[in-house]
Amino acid sequence: MAAELADTEPERPIGRERIVRVTESRLREGREIRVADICAEAEVSPALIYKYFTDRDDLIAEAYGRIVTEFAKEDRAALRGHLDLRSPQAAEQLMTFIRERLTDEKDSERWTRLESLAHGRVNPGVTRRISSVRRELIDELAGMALVANPSWDATQARAFAVLALGMAVGLTAMAEPELEDFEREALTRMWAALLQAPFRPSA
Repeated sequence: MAAELADTEPERPIGRERIVRVTESRLREGREIRVADICAEAEVSPALIYKYFTDRDDLIAEAYGRIVTEFAKEDRAALRGHLDLRSPQAAEQLMTFIRERLTDEKDSERWTRLESLAHGRVNPGVTRRISSVRRELIDELAGMALVANPSWDATQARAFAVLALGMAVGLTAMAEPELEDFEREALTRMWAALLQAPFRPSA
């Protein structure tokens, strides 16, 4: 019986994986990153952290790299699933896309995105790990913009993508900490209008 139970129990992640998962969790929750706390929560010795990571900054960079990669994967799936900037339904698609990004459940996620960028200022390892992921996401939206507006060149399309994707992070820092539903809806509508403006036919 014991053998059968052992066979069905999920395999415990190895030490390195536990370390990174705990660090990810603490970063997402905005908690302090102390090596001693991570070791205790991951049930590993401090020596194991320094076996896999140069220092605390290296560990933080690895965790942020994984977090941002996951966010970008979700973003790209949403872009492909919701948006066709040429479509007559583009306005409705944009509203759906943006509403999903401005739900209160996403508040902590937006803060994590903002904090990852801030960490990159003092921890070059974060920038190294997330820059290619960010670039791929920008390229994805820029490609869609070029198809929707053939008069643009690549620079204009990338500028649009940076502004469009940066709005969510920016409003996290600028908006009130606790947004009411009507405030989220106003932000959704304004954001959608700004993004759609370059693709509307000229009068």
